[in-house]
Order: sequence, then C-alpha cells, then structure tokens
Amino acid sequence: MEGGDVAAASPPVDGGGEAREARKPAKAPDAGVVKERKPSPSGVGVVRRAAPPPGAPGGGRPEAPLLPGGAGKEKDLMKIVVQQNKKQAAANADMCAIMVGTASCGKSTLLKGLKNNDEEPKPTLALEYSFLRKINAADGRKDVAHLWEIGGGTAMQNMLDVPLTESSVKTATVVIVADLSQPDELFVGVSYWLERLRLRMQDIDKVFKSKEATARLMDQLKERSAKRFGEKHPDNLKDGKEGTWGRGMIKHTGVNVIIVATKWDLFAKKDPELKKVMGRCLRFLAHMNGASLLYCGQGEKMLVDKFRAILSHYLFKAPAVKTKETNHLKPLVVPAGSDSLEDIGLPPVLDKSAMEKATTPLDLWKGVYEGYFCKNGVSPELPTGPATLAEFDPDRKFEEKAVDSALYQKELDLELHRDSTKRDLMEERRDARAGAPKVVRRVSAAPPKSTAPPP
Repeated sequence: MEGGDVAAASPPVDGGGEAREARKPAKAPDAGVVKERKPSPSGVGVVRRAAPPPGAPGGGRPEAPLLPGGAGKEKDLMKIVVQQNKKQAAANADMCAIMVGTASCGKSTLLKGLKNNDEEPKPTLALEYSFLRKINAADGRKDVAHLWEIGGGTAMQNMLDVPLTESSVKTATVVIVADLSQPDELFVGVSYWLERLRLRMQDIDKVFKSKEATARLMDQLKERSAKRFGEKHPDNLKDGKEGTWGRGMIKHTGVNVIIVATKWDLFAKKDPELKKVMGRCLRFLAHMNGASLLYCGQGEKMLVDKFRAILSHYLFKAPAVKTKETNHLKPLVVPAGSDSLEDIGLPPVLDKSAMEKATTPLDLWKGVYEGYFCKNGVSPELPTGPATLAEFDPDRKFEEKAVDSALYQKELDLELHRDSTKRDLMEERRDARAGAPKVVRRVSAAPPKSTAPPP
C-alpha cells in the first residue's frame, strides 16, 4: 500500500515527525517567539525560544524615536539646519548707522554723548568711521555696529554713496541731524537729505533689479519698514476710503530713519508759538517719511539716552521705545509709527496765496515754515558742490606747511595758465579780424616754482 510504504519508510521521530506535522494545518507562530531549526537526536526537529527585547544584543535594530511634528513622521533635518543658519546669519549681520546733516549742526557732539566720550569733538572733514559695541545678554556675544559720520554738510552729499551700498542697505539706519539754533536752514536741510537718501535708494534698486535673485529686494525692504511702522496704522493703509485724509500717504524709504534736532537748550528760549509751529512741522516731515523724531540739547543726558534707546532698537534689536512726547513746550520724542496726521493737525496757513501755490501737503507745510522762520519767506540755498578747504577749516587749525605750499603752487600755475590761454585767444581773434594768417602759438611754459608761502 502506498500509504503503508510511506509509513514504513518514515523514521521514528521523538514528539512527532515532519510527516505527521505535514498533515496538520499550519499554525501561526506565537507573538514574540522566534523559530530556530536545530538538528534533534532523531535528525530533524523544531526548537522554540523567546525573542530578546528590542535594543538588546541580538534583538535586531531598535525603532527610531519619533521627533516632534507628528507621530510617525520625521522632520527634515536639513530644513532645521538651514533655518538655524539663517537665524545665525541675521544675528551676525553687520549693522551700521550713517549720520548726515547740515554743517556744524552737532553730529560730532551727539556721537560724543552716544559713546560717553569725554574728549572734545573735532570738526569732521569728510567721512569718519567709529563703532559701537554691546554685549548680548542672551549668549554673551559682542555685537558691533558701524558708525559713519559725513562732515561738511550738504556740500559733501556724494559721500553718502560710500557707506550706503547694496550690501549695507538691509541693515542701515540713517540719522539726519538738524540745528534748532539755525531754523532758517533746518526744514530745507532735513528735506534735502531725505531726498538725497531716496535718490541713493533708487540707484541701489537699479542694481537689485538687474539680477533676478534680488529684483524684489527693495520692495521687500519697504514692506519691512511699513510693518515696523505699523501695518494697521491709519496713515499707512492703502486700501482706505477714497478721500480719507492720510490714507497711504507715508512714503517709506526702505531703511530706518531718525531725525534729531539738536541744540534744544538754545531753542527752548524762543516764543512758545514758534516752538509750536516748529514741532508740528517737524512731526509732519518725520511722519510722512516713516521716521522717528526727537530733540537733543547740550548737557541733556536724558535726551541722549532716548536717542541711544531708539538707535539700539534698530542696531541691536533692543526693546522698542514706548515713550512719546508731543508737547511743544518740552523736547519732543516721537518714535516712528506713534504719531498720526490727525494728531498733528492741519497747518496754520498764514495767507491764501500760500495755500493756492501748494501742490502737495509737504509744499503747504514748507510754506508755513518759511513764513515763520525764513527771511523774506524763502529758504536759503544749501551748497551742494565740493566744499573748499577754507569752508572746512576757517580757523586754519589743520595746517600742514608742505601740503599748503604745494596747493598754493598748483593754484598759481593754474591761474597763470588761464591768463596765458586767455591772452592767446584774444590775439587769435584780433589777427582773424585783421586778415592775418593763422599763427600756431605754443603754450607758454610754466613759470619757475614759487617758494613764497601761501597767503
């Protein structure tokens, strides 16, 4: 019998053989049990042992721990590293402040108080560099901010292009300093530097737009300024009702701007009405450009501390200044975004002709200011070309004999060359009228160098 033959041919197995196991239905292995085949005394057999716990020797690879962000989902570590690098780069970015203003308005004195320096400030000839350093309380890191001071007033306005570049514009703060003791030049001086800043930002924007990666960078800088100013500020919104006063009138430059009116200690003695007009005009000018405004004076440590706090907010991410002072009888402190056109009010128009000539709100305020503070109601013209050495150093405090002698000799040679050229030109015209043949004239040789001292 075939079945008997199979049974006879099968060797005996302790506890049951494979032939007998084959007839039974397959049974699922117990959980946590690993089957391991080992030869039994009879030849074949199955031995069962308990599986070791995960992580134990021989227990196989342990399961990876779950990271925050959802069960069973691992966060992308590369994204975490990139975000951390961006934060670190933002923290280590070089911040800078650029101080500009009219000539002898008190920029160096303001810097002296800012740095707690006891040295007597010297006139700034062109462009001077210094720095501020502050220890970060969070990690003990020393944060450094670069300070640039442009001397010579509006005559050196081209020097603004040196510190304000495509690489520094993202972290720059421009401080416009004005002199309250010279009110006739104050409004036009601040307006000039605001316009000069916008022209420089336009040049930088052209460079940004020439590259696809930075084409929208200037728009992003202006959006950042609008966000700092206050996204819900009524004068900052562009979607207000048509004809609503102040809606969307703020013109952000893209950088932080602080307007500092110095020498308050001298202006405080003026008539209260003049102080009121001055305060409202400067508040309007600062507010329309998204800038902060404050007064400073000689020996006014509290006002210098306010300036330091506002500047530290931009340079070192210190807490924003919440103090606001708009009383014209006191030194003004108006952080950017804390004022409004409604609080400033309408300008006190002196006559109807000024109101008819004005084409913009700025023109109207400028006309009011000039009517109160400027001779004949007209602002003086500010020098915008290269300044001479006499304008820089009228008291001759920085004389150098070798340099002054060489300069005098060059000026003398230039004057003699001009006289010679003018004389030759007159002779040519006289000969042409007389019908004489044209004579080729040689340029007069330069006279021997003079050893006379400069006048």
